[in-house]
Amino acid sequence: MVGSLGAIDPMRQFARISCPTLVVHAELDPIPVEWSRLLSDTIPGADFAVIEGGSHFSMTEDAAKLRTTVVPWLRSHGAASSSGRIAAAG
Repeated sequence: MVGSLGAIDPMRQFARISCPTLVVHAELDPIPVEWSRLLSDTIPGADFAVIEGGSHFSMTEDAAKLRTTVVPWLRSHGAASSSGRIAAAG
């Protein structure tokens, strides 16, 4: 499987992303933070955030910290309503 990733050149594909992007990394994630920074640097104009004390499954283990990182970013990009609900894209 890993060998097949070279054929699709994922970094080249990430570099083609043209919408607002937030790359989120959890501080205690076993995946190195350098990978997330590289991903953020590859996506044009991407923002980068670290969930302090978060683990790989921040969305279930520390949802409040994830929310306090993601929701303001979404609001700043017009993707969340004033009620705090995420607006549906479409």
